[in-house]
Amino acid sequence: YLYFILESIHINYINLIDYNFLLKYNFILFMKVITIKNPWARLICSGFKDVENRSRRTKFRGKILIHAGKQIDEKFKLNSQQIEVIQINELEQLQNNDFTNSAIIGEVTIVDCIEDSDSIWAIQGQYHWVLRDPVLYDEPIRNVKGKLGLWEFNPQLT
Repeated sequence: YLYFILESIHINYINLIDYNFLLKYNFILFMKVITIKNPWARLICSGFKDVENRSRRTKFRGKILIHAGKQIDEKFKLNSQQIEVIQINELEQLQNNDFTNSAIIGEVTIVDCIEDSDSIWAIQGQYHWVLRDPVLYDEPIRNVKGKLGLWEFNPQLT
């Protein structure tokens, strides 16, 4: 096997690499991942949700993969401000529960971690992981088991 490791300092080059190529040729790709329940994961990768609310702070900055967890958030509810910013076709998919689960569906860059975000997605009393540069993959990486917290993706273990 030919092994290829991307360290966090090289993470900007990830867009140049085709994931299917890496999987096909048994490359190993180590990259940080966060598991988030749908529809929140989809809203992040689609560019609507610009903060991730967490009970813990993160010092990590850089590109991470977004893993859509196995379960859908049954308590999911949008407020009127959030509904206004979401495009109609996206709302239809949310209402139909049209999601890809147990898969890496995209990527985003964590640029900061604050407690006082003015985003319509921020929940008071939580840390707000500020997100930029979202990408929703045309072809998700399917059948990936999620984990708690930030974890590293290794395609050979999926």
